[in-house]
Amino acid sequence: MTAEALALGLAAPLAVVAAAAALTGVAMGAQAVIFQTAVQTSVGTAVLAGVTAIDLLGSEGGQPVGYALAGPAATAIGAHTLLAVSAADMLTAATAFAFLLPLRVAIRRE
Repeated sequence: MTAEALALGLAAPLAVVAAAAALTGVAMGAQAVIFQTAVQTSVGTAVLAGVTAIDLLGSEGGQPVGYALAGPAATAIGAHTLLAVSAADMLTAATAFAFLLPLRVAIRRE
């Protein structure tokens, strides 16, 4: 959601927001396929269900808390500011994750 959130946070025109949303959708779709393929090829069948359950809990378990905090945060600092800060936060986290040594080592082995 980084591109879409950034476009909304910067109060971009509708066409830019739509293009950013399309880019975000393509990126999220590609990420989902790559992640699921990596999990299914790297995790043994005996523990695959447990790993998938833990991933879903970690990925989606905090969403209700985020939704509950988004309204008050937008009221406190403004919706555009919240979206722009959120986009910057997501970009920072994704960039930091991409440079993790175990991830780079795993990619080199492929």
